[in-house]
Amino acid sequence: MGLFSKKQKATSLADKLKTKGIKSDIKLVEANREIYIVLAKNLTTERKAQQARKTLINLGFKNSFIQDPLNQSS
Repeated sequence: MGLFSKKQKATSLADKLKTKGIKSDIKLVEANREIYIVLAKNLTTERKAQQARKTLINLGFKNSFIQDPLNQSS
């Protein structure tokens, strides 16, 4: 849902999503620099994932997508 160079901005987005009923995780990825990625979590069914995606689109995340859990790396 978001890529940030500052953890504070990632946390702010995660908090905003929480107020809209979407739980999320923040994942730190280090390449040439630190990048914080905000991901939705606990979407246990496709229906829940679709509902969360609609909420995200309404929040301005028009390019949100549902990732097949079998393709996620931990």
